[in-house]
Amino acid sequence: MTFPLVRAMGAPLKYVQGPGEIKNLPVHLAPLGRRLMAVIDPFLFDSLSKALAEIGGKGGFEIISLKFGGECSLSEVARLSALAEENAIDVVAGLGGGKTLDAAKLVGKDRRIPVAVIPTSASTDAPVSSMAIIYHDDGRHLRAEPLNRAPELVLVHSENIMKAPLTLFVSRIGDALSTWY
Repeated sequence: MTFPLVRAMGAPLKYVQGPGEIKNLPVHLAPLGRRLMAVIDPFLFDSLSKALAEIGGKGGFEIISLKFGGECSLSEVARLSALAEENAIDVVAGLGGGKTLDAAKLVGKDRRIPVAVIPTSASTDAPVSSMAIIYHDDGRHLRAEPLNRAPELVLVHSENIMKAPLTLFVSRIGDALSTWY
């Protein structure tokens, strides 16, 4: 007896892409919550936290911006989860590269709150994945952590993607070639 090849794919609940789309973040997140904790890549913290400050407060939507510690480790996720609890956060977003996005996804899993991801380069499949990679504090790989679901929102601010270094785009080609759907 032979069986057909079975394939399955988890996908984000909502995918939005376009120039300037980050300004519509409150609209896209309104069904998910009103208090957002934005975990931002340290290289982009100054510019992105300013952009979020401009859109926060509109329509009763609050944004707390935090600088990501640089490593998606258990201690960093614990730090961010504690801050999410202290601030009564009901939505978490990762803005940056794969490690930043994975840390936000792990906070969402830990706190049982919705997750949004806003990638800043086209170099990884972390934005749409229902998996997070955890590292030791010193950067050594620890494990891959399966998540209950993919992020609720992937928001691609295409102007940011276009500004990313070409080397990140080239590395994404290799990542895509190694991924089986």
